[in-house]
Amino acid sequence: FNEHLSYPTTVNPHRIYKDIQNLTLSRYFIYSLDLKINIFDFIATIIRAIWTHHHLVHYRGIPFDPQTVTSSINLELDKLSNMDSIDI
Repeated sequence: FNEHLSYPTTVNPHRIYKDIQNLTLSRYFIYSLDLKINIFDFIATIIRAIWTHHHLVHYRGIPFDPQTVTSSINLELDKLSNMDSIDI
């Protein structure tokens, strides 16, 4: 989390939960100018990766590995940032 955000400088899980719940994420700033995404894409990618790995634990019995989750988040953020547009 701190790797990509410049503000806030400390992580407060309860505050982040409340901000997600109330959709008040505009006070967060992405540190890397190379990432061409907004804060909503950033938070959604994190939540999706965590739930994907939670699904693997629950339904397939694969142990939860925070390093694997972090790696998949970084890959997804890079992939999302490099997209020119989303064609449906």
